[in-house]
Amino acid sequence: MERLFSAIDHTTNALRTQDPPSAPTACKAGCAYCCSVQVQVLAPEILHLLDYLRRTRTKSQLTELEGQVATLDDRIHGLSSPERAKLNVPCALLVDGNCSVYEARPIICRSGNSSDARRCQAAFGPNATSSSVETYVHQVAVCRQVLKALATG
Repeated sequence: MERLFSAIDHTTNALRTQDPPSAPTACKAGCAYCCSVQVQVLAPEILHLLDYLRRTRTKSQLTELEGQVATLDDRIHGLSSPERAKLNVPCALLVDGNCSVYEARPIICRSGNSSDARRCQAAFGPNATSSSVETYVHQVAVCRQVLKALATG
C-alpha cells in the first residue's frame, strides 16, 4: 500500500505541475472539517491501517483507540448517512484536529482537498449549510481511479 500511496502522491504532484489548481489548496494541519464524514474503505486499506497502528502505537494506546472506536460506533450504528452527518462526529483517528494516521490514511481521505476552508466548514461543519466544495479535480480523479482498480482487482 505504501508504494501505491507514493504513486498517488507522485501522480497528483505531477498533475499539479502540468495543470495547476485554480487556487492554492487550503488544507493544512488542524483543518479537519471533512474528517467527520462517513468513509468507506477497502480491505487492503484496513489491513494496512491496522498494520500501521500496530507498528506505531503501544498496546495501551491501541486499547484506548479500540474503546474510542466502540464509543463512536455506539453513537452512529444504525443511523442513515444524513443522520450521521447531522451529528458531525469526528473520525476516531483525529487527535487535536490532526489525522494521527496521516501517512497511512485511506485513499478516500487522500482525495479530499479544497481551496477554501470556509466552504469546507459550510459543507462539513456542525451547522452545515452547503454541500459545495471546490476541489482540485485531478487529485480526486486519481484517487477514484485507484479505488476503482483496487475494488475490481
